[in-house]
Amino acid sequence: MSAPILMLLPALLYQNAFVVTLSVVVAALAWVGLLRQQLESQTRALRRTMGQLEAAKLRAEAALERARNAEMLEQQKKAVVELIACDEPLQDVLNEIVGAIEKQCDGLCSIRLEAAENGSTGAAPSLPPAWREAVEQLNVGRIRVGARYRALRELSPESHWAEFVATKPPAAQSVFALPVLSGARRVGVISLFFEEARRVSDHDAALLSSWSSLAAMALERRRLHDQLSFRALHDELTGLANRVLLFETLQLEMQRCRENRSTLALLYLDIDGFKTINDTLGHAAGDSVLQQTAERMRSSVRQSDTIARVGGDEFVILLPDLNHPSDAASIAQIVRQALGSPIYFERERLVCGASLGLSFFPLDSEDPHCLLRTADARMYEKKASSKLRKQNQSAQRLLEPQAASYFIG
Repeated sequence: MSAPILMLLPALLYQNAFVVTLSVVVAALAWVGLLRQQLESQTRALRRTMGQLEAAKLRAEAALERARNAEMLEQQKKAVVELIACDEPLQDVLNEIVGAIEKQCDGLCSIRLEAAENGSTGAAPSLPPAWREAVEQLNVGRIRVGARYRALRELSPESHWAEFVATKPPAAQSVFALPVLSGARRVGVISLFFEEARRVSDHDAALLSSWSSLAAMALERRRLHDQLSFRALHDELTGLANRVLLFETLQLEMQRCRENRSTLALLYLDIDGFKTINDTLGHAAGDSVLQQTAERMRSSVRQSDTIARVGGDEFVILLPDLNHPSDAASIAQIVRQALGSPIYFERERLVCGASLGLSFFPLDSEDPHCLLRTADARMYEKKASSKLRKQNQSAQRLLEPQAASYFIG
């Protein structure tokens, strides 16, 4: 090898090494860039996965929360249904419903229901006392309902509500009200009060609607229960107490008399000529006589007295809290005068007599059955001794003005 070539050999070797090194560096950089791209791609994929996992977690938590709320709602509804089935007081049922709604929503709840022809009942335990009183005065039929929130003053057009909202510190800013329906008839309203103005959510609307159905069920069940209870203790024709209720009340009043050392009386009453009226004018006339007699007795006695129909044309008036037996005679005189006026049936003018007998606790007996028998016996003694009484009067005789016969034992 010639000398010049040998002299150039180191330079060539150095140049080749540099080229090789540069190639290695370039390759390494390319590999690093590729790794970085792969890492960034994997990072983005991982972030997407983490985002999806986080979203899935949130959805799972939301679904779990909804499931928990749904389970709690079902448990609350089950508790309410059990109260309804057990015929618990309507007030207890309504309080349970209000509590359940307030646990599901962040508002204050009020329920108003028609409890009778001229009355209502409700529950709003969380409302401030003044607000609760104002809501209770609202006419159920005039409360504005609908699937939207309203300003407080818009809840009712009644003037006293507008005055109240204008003068009282606000416990809420908006209200959402839905009707309680029995068929197509509104029998109540559920109202939800909120501290802030807000939109109606599907959750709130669905929740109140479901509870509205249960509130209607509770009201119908209570009405049925009350009707059955009333029928079990009252005479269907006159609405007076029956023999069962009379004895229950008599026993309670006798106990009170023992504690207060007072007197009570039983006034036994029988309508003279009633059988003849039934036989000659028919049962419709007899029913009318019984009903009018019952009304006259109601208007003649005290609020604390109990009137019962114990037989076809036989009545008993329980007179508690008497200071002296003469007090019973005074009440009997008032009853006698009330029954002394003619009774009109269609175009007929009927004049009926009445025989009365009295017994006293504890003077005559301390046994309720004995007291009743004593009053009954005294009434029949007076009936038998009356010269004005005739057992078989003709229908024509009944339609003519005549003196009525009254006897007080």
